[in-house]
Amino acid sequence: MDGENLFRGPCPSAEDLKNGRYICLVGAAQLLGRFHSDSFQHKLARKFNLPVLNLSVPAAGPEFALSPKLRPYLENAQLTIVQVMSGRSIGYDEYPGGWKTTDLTTGELRPREAVLRSIWETDVEKFGQVLRRWNDN
Repeated sequence: MDGENLFRGPCPSAEDLKNGRYICLVGAAQLLGRFHSDSFQHKLARKFNLPVLNLSVPAAGPEFALSPKLRPYLENAQLTIVQVMSGRSIGYDEYPGGWKTTDLTTGELRPREAVLRSIWETDVEKFGQVLRRWNDN
């Protein structure tokens, strides 16, 4: 996997990845199984007798599954499960998604809600444009 931490282990073997002999999960924190002794990915692995590649990350938004780095793994799997993710993490070039975003008036990284509030207070038309762009994405 090109040295980057793209998955939550255990990872299928290189041979299983090459041959598409795995189930792929992609989503947000809910699919990580952090507080479960018997997580969803482990249940899937037992049920289908296949290793599971879990590509989920905390706070993932809908565009996360479209990442060019993930696409080959999603497409090569025997089964891919994609979580319907929250739109709160989505963004666009000028105002990227996530919990924090850059306030273009100050250049500082601030909570997304604070940036939106600031835009609303200074330029209602710009606020509408930002919301439309986020909603379109």
